Amino acid sequence: MGYLLLIIFVLAIKNTNCLEAEEDFRNCLSQTGADLSYPSNRTWWYDSQGYSIPTVRNPLAVAYACSTSQVQQLIQCAVKNSVKPVPRSGGHSYEAFSSLDGTLVVDISRINWIDIDTESHTTHVGAGIRLGKLSYELSKYNFAFPTGNNMTIGLGGHLAVGGFGEYARFYGLSIDNVLQLEFVDWQGKVLIANSQNYSDLFWALKGGGGGSYGIVTAAKLNVFPFPNISKIGRASCRERV
Repeated sequence: MGYLLLIIFVLAIKNTNCLEAEEDFRNCLSQTGADLSYPSNRTWWYDSQGYSIPTVRNPLAVAYACSTSQVQQLIQCAVKNSVKPVPRSGGHSYEAFSSLDGTLVVDISRINWIDIDTESHTTHVGAGIRLGKLSYELSKYNFAFPTGNNMTIGLGGHLAVGGFGEYARFYGLSIDNVLQLEFVDWQGKVLIANSQNYSDLFWALKGGGGGSYGIVTAAKLNVFPFPNISKIGRASCRERV
C-alpha cells in the first residue's frame, strides 16, 4: 500500500512539473506579440496541419510571426523551454516536416512583403510569400522568377528543396537565382548569408532542406524580364448529363 502511494505521489509531482513547464512556455510565447494557436482553439485543426500535409501531427503550439524579430523571440522561447521550433512558410511539406509532434510551429506566411528594384533586376521578399503573389507582383513590372507550378506554396519551403519549375531550362532552379538570405539561427541570432558572408551556410541553405539549420525569413532574388514563350497544356471537361 505504501509503495502504491509513493508511485501516485511521484506521478503527481511529475504532472505538476509538466503543467508548470507548459505554463512557462505559453507565458514566454505570449510576450512575443505573435498570434498563437493551441489545441483548445477552434481553428486548431487547420493551424496544426497546415495547407496540405499527408500526416496528422500534434505540435504543442502554432505561432504566426509577422516579422524577423518575432521569429527570433519565438525561437528563443522554444530553446529556453526545450521545445523544438519547426518553420512553416506554406504548409505543403509532403513529408510533413512543417508540423511535427511536440514542437512549436513557427509559421512565417505573414512575412510576405516584397520590394522590387527595377534597375538592378532584383527583388527583396519575405520568405513567407506565396509563389502566386510573388509571380503576380513581379508581373506588374514585366519580371519573372523561376518557381514551381503550385502558386499556394510558400517561398521559404520552395527554396529549401531547390525550386524546380517551368522556367528552369531558361533560368535554372529557384536556388540558382538567390543572391542573399536572411536567417535566424537556433540561438535567435539574425545572420545575413550570401557568397561573401557565411558562404558555407548560404550554400547549405539553398536546397539543404527546411528547418535543418534555422529559419529563413527573407531573401534577395535575381529576377528576369518576362519571357516571350507560350505554354502548352491539356485540359479536359466532362459534360454533365
